[in-house]
Amino acid sequence: MAVHGRYLGFADKPMVAVDILRVRGGKLVEHWDVVQEEVPADKTPTGNPMFPVR
Repeated sequence: MAVHGRYLGFADKPMVAVDILRVRGGKLVEHWDVVQEEVPADKTPTGNPMFPVR
């Protein structure tokens, strides 16, 4: 399972995070996460935003 989110108010810039969870038998057995400053779309190689806002 993975959860992707955009967080505002914790740092000077918006932060984007992903949490990756492995569940076995209804119990959490592993967890990984990555958090980084959001990169503006005009600074990404593809021109796409890291976290599309709808």
